[in-house]
Amino acid sequence: GHFLATVDKKIELTSSLLDEFKTYKKGIMQKIFSRKLRFRDENGEPFPDWQEKRLGDITKVQGGYAFKSENFKENGIPIIRISNLSIDSFGIDKNNLVFYDEMENEDNFIINKGDLLIALSGATVGKIAVYDLDSKAYLNQRVGLFKRTNLFYYKFMVQYTKSTFFSNQLKNIIVAGAQPNISPKDIENFTIKLPVLAEQQKIADFLSSIDDKIDSIDHELSSLRAFKKALLQQMFV
Repeated sequence: GHFLATVDKKIELTSSLLDEFKTYKKGIMQKIFSRKLRFRDENGEPFPDWQEKRLGDITKVQGGYAFKSENFKENGIPIIRISNLSIDSFGIDKNNLVFYDEMENEDNFIINKGDLLIALSGATVGKIAVYDLDSKAYLNQRVGLFKRTNLFYYKFMVQYTKSTFFSNQLKNIIVAGAQPNISPKDIENFTIKLPVLAEQQKIADFLSSIDDKIDSIDHELSSLRAFKKALLQQMFV
């Protein structure tokens, strides 16, 4: 009993630490994207003012291909559907992946590791995920892909889509009804306050380091819970 109480206490403390880091990340993002907290260049000088842009002027949101379910395979190229955008994290849910044969004209529908995705319809409309598998995948219909350009730092866009400034625009545009939906054009019409590339990189790298810490604590918490479960099973066999 004493030992289990010690494990429970460790789980409680780790869970509390995870919540604290998530709250810190949320607060620091609010300060950064409202420009109350600014970074400086290598000489200690302030970066230029942020410029308001239309999202479609710096990137495009690519819609997916209408793959036929009767042609799904058990092996091949993964198809990323809305159901694969994990509800519990910003990654990919690998539990219900389906696969497809390699396509000839695949360029517009390829997803590579690190690509930013968004659900365009359904109960999780607006859900953001970053593709985290090593192999390429194909983009299914009703999933949008933020295309890479040299006009912005891609990891900055990933962080921006996690902010309230992006989610508030989503809430304003989502069509209420039995099947909520948004279009790539809707997203491209969003506005974004954009710093220069050097400040974008500083912001993105800083926020990504917090994400890494959150992921590490979350992994530790999962391991502790699994340890307790296994311990109880062994004790009461």
